[in-house]
Amino acid sequence: MVDHPKTGHPPAVKVVLAFAAIYFLWGSTYLAIKFAIETIPPFFMAGTRFLVAGSVLYAFARGRGVPRPHRKNWLAAASVGGLLLLAGR
Repeated sequence: MVDHPKTGHPPAVKVVLAFAAIYFLWGSTYLAIKFAIETIPPFFMAGTRFLVAGSVLYAFARGRGVPRPHRKNWLAAASVGGLLLLAGR
């Protein structure tokens, strides 16, 4: 985003569009959950959402040239994920 040359802030239109995108995308997520929970078991739906989101983020990062994570990185991520699931409140 290019800052305004005098103030150093992005133009107001870009800020409003960014908030509108967040409002629409976040709101549509909750609407999709409302409909999905009526037909799909909750844990399966949540797992599928996270798997799709993680896959999209991984593909996006790889597409931008980020190197593949090493085994050590995957083990650390799995450890943190397991602790969040089992020991988180």
